[in-house]
Order: sequence, then C-alpha cells, then structure tokens
Amino acid sequence: MQKQLPILLVAAFLSTPSSAQWFSDLPAQCPVGTALSSKGTCVKSVGRPAAKQTASLPRKAPVPAGSAAPAQVKLPSGAEWKKACSNFNGGFSGWYRAQAAEYEDLAKRNRDEESAMARNIDRQRELERDLRREVFRARQSGVRKELTAQWNAVRRDLAANTKHLAATKTKNRAAEAKWKGSFKGRLQEKLETRPAGCAVRAASSKGK
Repeated sequence: MQKQLPILLVAAFLSTPSSAQWFSDLPAQCPVGTALSSKGTCVKSVGRPAAKQTASLPRKAPVPAGSAAPAQVKLPSGAEWKKACSNFNGGFSGWYRAQAAEYEDLAKRNRDEESAMARNIDRQRELERDLRREVFRARQSGVRKELTAQWNAVRRDLAANTKHLAATKTKNRAAEAKWKGSFKGRLQEKLETRPAGCAVRAASSKGK
C-alpha cells in the first residue's frame, strides 16, 4: 500500500503538535513560470522556468581598454538542467522519508512511555478506591489501621506518579519541538541545493 507523505510546509509543521498532522499537502508541481520556495509556496521563478528551454549565453559586457575580457559563464543546457533537477528530487525524496521516519520513531517512543505511565496510574486509582471502601467497611480497629496505612501509601504513590507523568509529557513535547526546530534548518539547507526553477516533487513512503 502506498502512503503519500507530501512536502512539508514549515509553518504548519512547527505549529502542529500531533505527529500525524504536521505534514501538509502541497501540489506536486508549481504552475509554469513559478517554483517552490524554501517556505513551501509557489513564487515567480528567477531561474529556468522549464526544463526544455535552451539557455543562451549572457551578452558580453563592455571591456575597458587594457583589461582582460571576462570569462563567459556556461549555463547548463536543457538536458543537463533536467538531469540535475531529477537527481535533486531523487535525493530529496529519500532524505525526506528518512526524516519522517526519524520523527515518527521519536514520537512513538514518547507516546509509548506516556501510555505505560498512564496505565499504571489507572491501576493505582482502582486500588486506591478499593482500599478506601475496605477502610470504611472495617469493623476492627487493628484491621482498619492497617488498611488505612496501605490506602495512604497508595495515595502518595498515585500523586507522585501523576506528577511524574505531567513532567514527562512536558519533557517529551520539548524534545519533539527541538527536533522540529532542527529539521527546519536541515530542510532549508536541502532546498538551497535545488537547481533554480526545479519544482520539488512530493515524497512518498511505503506503508504497511
């Protein structure tokens, strides 16, 4: 089964807390004459608008007397540009899938940790309710005293574990936010290597 992971909009990515939501849809191709910017929007292309266009050499600038003629800059041909764009998209798609898998792994570890702690708290709450009922049902003072001691111990553990879960959630959200911040920088670096006018194709990964 093929699951689409479209190109990330950085702004939406940074503002969405859920790992399942920070991938936003983008068109696979921008309109002719435009290109995908590092911010994930289509802007007027300042480079080659189409792969089939044949580049022409720049005009020669006036050369002052007594100075050497400047070297001409060789622009890539249409075929060279198309190959460079294809190579970029191939590398970018693989990199993007790896980044998505890395974040999903981090988020899953955090969710599993929090879920295990929450299940333990639920069991303690159930035990606390049972002990409370037993305390009020006890008729002998010695039995009631023993049950009360157990009840108080469970209540203390329950309060401590509830506080620990809240702190763990805060820590995990901070770790995820830190990852997203570093991803923004890595994404910017990747997009800066894109050939001018090359539209970034949507990345995809194989899902189970």
